[in-house]
Amino acid sequence: MATLPVEQPPYELDSDLTAYLVRQWNKIDLALGEDNYWEPRNTLPAKIRVGESYYFAIPILPDITSEGLWLVKSTGWAFVA
Repeated sequence: MATLPVEQPPYELDSDLTAYLVRQWNKIDLALGEDNYWEPRNTLPAKIRVGESYYFAIPILPDITSEGLWLVKSTGWAFVA
């Protein structure tokens, strides 16, 4: 994942606050970078929420009809790729 340039905090900020902001940005950047992998599943999750996505390694009929990335919509499961 490409890292975008980060605007530096204003020079007037306290050095402790600047260090805190940099640490928080690094945490956010790390979390976003980890978000591009879906653990392959062989079973349906016990609970689902609209907007969640799952990668199924096998079809799970009748809902999951093929291997791939699936998204939970308000109308049910939708195949993504």
